[in-house]
Amino acid sequence: MPVGQIEAAKSIGMSAWMRFRRVAFPLAIRQALPAYSNEIVLAIKGTSLASTIAVMDLTGHAKRLMNQNYAIIETFVIAGLLYLLINFTLLSVVHLIERWLKVRR
Repeated sequence: MPVGQIEAAKSIGMSAWMRFRRVAFPLAIRQALPAYSNEIVLAIKGTSLASTIAVMDLTGHAKRLMNQNYAIIETFVIAGLLYLLINFTLLSVVHLIERWLKVRR
């Protein structure tokens, strides 16, 4: 955060909350959002790995379904497509937020 922007906000009499809301937060969120989208993908990948331990998520349900009907490839292809759809949707939302913040700049 450039110090000059904080000083400029102070010089026009903004309170600490107003400086945060109008100066600091918009700059910080614009810089942090692209890296945060990568963290979202890593978190989703982490849930699929956690299903092998104890947590029942999409991969765990796919394994259970595979044990019931023995359709191994079809079950995991559908699970993979669902993970792709979830990731694509979340990343599209983050991208739309990034574009909205860029336009408001």
